[in-house]
Amino acid sequence: MPTRKFEATEGLLHDDIRKQAGRIEKSWLEAVMNSVDADATEVEIEINSTHSIIRDDGTGMSEADIDKYFRLFGYKDDDVEEKVYGKFRRGRGQIFNYGKNIWHTQDNILVVDLENEQAIVEKELDASSDDEGIIESDGDRFILDAGSKNDLVFNQQKANEYFDGTEVFVWHYDDLDDVSSKVTEFKKLIKYIPWMNDIEVQINGNYVNYDIDPKFETDNAYYEFGGNSMFNNASVYNMGAFVDDMSVNSSTGDRVPVDGIVISKKALDLNNARTEIIEGDDVWETIVKEYAGNAIDFLIEYDDKSPTQSQWLLKQCEVREWLLEEIKDIPLIEDIKGEKLSLSDLSGSKFSFAPEGNAIAEEAMERKGVTMIKESYESAFSAINNIGKKKDYTDVVRDEFSYEMKEVSPDDLSKKRSKNFEKLKWLINEITHGEQIKPGYSNHYNVWKDTDGTVYVDKNYLNCKKNVFLTEVIDEVIKVLSHDGSTMKGFDKSFTYRRNYERNMNKVSSHRLRLLNGTWDSGQDRSFY
Repeated sequence: MPTRKFEATEGLLHDDIRKQAGRIEKSWLEAVMNSVDADATEVEIEINSTHSIIRDDGTGMSEADIDKYFRLFGYKDDDVEEKVYGKFRRGRGQIFNYGKNIWHTQDNILVVDLENEQAIVEKELDASSDDEGIIESDGDRFILDAGSKNDLVFNQQKANEYFDGTEVFVWHYDDLDDVSSKVTEFKKLIKYIPWMNDIEVQINGNYVNYDIDPKFETDNAYYEFGGNSMFNNASVYNMGAFVDDMSVNSSTGDRVPVDGIVISKKALDLNNARTEIIEGDDVWETIVKEYAGNAIDFLIEYDDKSPTQSQWLLKQCEVREWLLEEIKDIPLIEDIKGEKLSLSDLSGSKFSFAPEGNAIAEEAMERKGVTMIKESYESAFSAINNIGKKKDYTDVVRDEFSYEMKEVSPDDLSKKRSKNFEKLKWLINEITHGEQIKPGYSNHYNVWKDTDGTVYVDKNYLNCKKNVFLTEVIDEVIKVLSHDGSTMKGFDKSFTYRRNYERNMNKVSSHRLRLLNGTWDSGQDRSFY
């Protein structure tokens, strides 16, 4: 079979007009971009609940232009002459969607009404030259044929008065609610178009004037950065027209932790609604790399860095070897007591990472001279070598506190401690599959689990009364037993922990009664002490 061409139906064009954008503010944006493409220097916009008017002093459209650019929707990229925004040649469809359109450009009147068969126009038309399309006239009031409802047609007439530019009058199909908020949103969409294109834009008599003095500029874009926020997004503008607020990742895969503005100098490859950047766009991919690099330069100089920003800077040393030298004297690191440190401060000293409030970590700092950094910084040190003596936390505990945390032989326990320990061994054996529990000694914990998964109970914690043993001691042992991994570095109450704890406590209930009445250890009758 031969190759065959696809063809588009009128229904596709209808959807392109009716469904291209979901809000009227986007249609106003398209009108302003059309004015820029027409080389306008001034645009005046009037917006109220019943109608919108957009006037510019651009080149307007001749009859030939109307036939090529107004009547036809869509061109291939190489069919379109050089324009700032006019890539798709479809944006005017958004304006058609929201109301009866009356365009006055040069000596042409163009009328589009998708919802009515007749359109009333109050303009000076040259009706003497051609009455085609005019149903009725009364002075400067004309009733024009608008085609059947939902027909994709426009009525073109000659105007007696020449308009030097283009005026678009839109009678809204539905009155607008909350005009003020729509105008505010519209201003956001066109925010940097005047600045970028040296054009004056007025909305309801007020100039849109958002001056910006970007700190960073490349051949591809302008960049500006703010401080800390909960969003850390880049507000992206395609040559001044707002696209979206986006998160930007650096080459390490981490989100760039700073608010910023990107105003592209070159056209971004966007979807039809101009709200998303097409994946693989070369311009955007270059901008992303530049954005991360400029964010680094900004944060190096920024005095009020958040912990997240400091950690991100440290992590960028993975892919930028030069950065370590730049940041080594900046206090980017925070220890568990909240003190700020630089990488240079760690030079030649022992340091590790621990959660805030960890008693052993605090003692390691006070008594052992080990700098304990907040554990949230640990992943940021993956590419930082030859700075001090980095130690794993468990190694700190083992090396610095080994004499203060150790295993105790059951034979060295007193009678009460030994019997309580035997009860715990029996209980653990009943509810688990061979988990190990041993007596120990610690200045820091009553119960702990080491890296091998063995649970230790401080010998002095075993020296307790019956009611304390049956409640507090057993409960504490079950908590540590249920923890996934060592508790030496802290306690992580994850989903796995909660599931294990609930399951173990359910098993403990019946065995606790046997401990109470002395029938533990294979059901033999034994006194508690």
